[in-house]
Amino acid sequence: APGAPARVAPVGGWLSNATLTALTRPIDWVTGDTLLDADDLDLLGSGLTRADDPDDPRIQERRSLMAWIKEHGAELGQEYVSSRTRYYAVK
Repeated sequence: APGAPARVAPVGGWLSNATLTALTRPIDWVTGDTLLDADDLDLLGSGLTRADDPDDPRIQERRSLMAWIKEHGAELGQEYVSSRTRYYAVK
């Protein structure tokens, strides 16, 4: 919920992507949005989103996710942004 502290739980290995997306369907129904997309989870788990050359300057310029969360953590969860509106709404 907006304003509530975010919780992150490692679930890799013991819950399948299909199970994860099924567990989030009640949230999808309540929000009218898609919390987790199975295709995105499959892509993330496939290794295709992994950097092949960590010495690539474009990769080295990127910030760590954890550093970004520490920097912006107080702002997270303050506003709800619908992925359906953001990515699929007709403009």
